[in-house]
Amino acid sequence: MPIAAWGDFIDGEWCSENGDHLIIEARKIVLPGGKPTPVDYDRHHLFVKLPQTRADGITAIDMVLGEKNTMYMRFFREYSEPDEDRIQIWRRCQSQTS
Repeated sequence: MPIAAWGDFIDGEWCSENGDHLIIEARKIVLPGGKPTPVDYDRHHLFVKLPQTRADGITAIDMVLGEKNTMYMRFFREYSEPDEDRIQIWRRCQSQTS
């Protein structure tokens, strides 16, 4: 069952332009292909330190709500500033109807 969007909260189901999706539910996130992971959270922002470093060296992800249907995602490598060239824009997933 899809997660409802909470107005101006970052909670909900998000989709990327390349077809990935993730779910944010208050104090946890389900990343693509993963299980729930605890996060630092407030209603407009979420920061997650990944349990394992990704193959591309990413160790943490920062997500900020731009407006109610847009989220900006920045990626961090260990001991570095965010990779500004790799900011992704995610949108709330649209409900599928049949």
